[in-house]
Amino acid sequence: MLADSEIGVVLLSHGSRHDNANDGLYEVAQALRDANRYRAVEVGFLQRNFPTIEEATKACIGTGARTVLLIPYFLHSGLHLQRDLPETVPLLKAMHPGVRFTLGKPFAHHPKLLDIVRDRIEECCLDVADTEADEGETAAEPHERPSPNRALRSGYTTGACAAAAPSPRRP
Repeated sequence: MLADSEIGVVLLSHGSRHDNANDGLYEVAQALRDANRYRAVEVGFLQRNFPTIEEATKACIGTGARTVLLIPYFLHSGLHLQRDLPETVPLLKAMHPGVRFTLGKPFAHHPKLLDIVRDRIEECCLDVADTEADEGETAAEPHERPSPNRALRSGYTTGACAAAAPSPRRP
């Protein structure tokens, strides 16, 4: 078994153009640092943000880590986990001989993920109950609801609700 004092952890993320999109990742990294279990905990991005995976790895090694655990902060095993990150590991090994690297798994098949999803469902149920109670107590302005026959706006790939997006202007 490895001594925790030899381990560096790099939380791997895609990166985002949105200013606050990585806040949760930084909070997790800080909580791991605060636990003082590992020699170093860094965040590394595939694209759009800094530090890069190579820079984060170098920072871990610079603290004396002899093993670097590359932990994907990804839900599912998409293209980055199937191709990009596995191709990165041999490059890191070549750049840092004598350092061990291990690539972790995505969150998708972890048994605790179901608990998280259940928690989110319960939160939504509470929100619905609160909304129903509020609507019953006050005479709120009627909400404009989109027509059920309205065409969905296409082009969303990030999980945004296409039905809520403004319709493109048609000639």
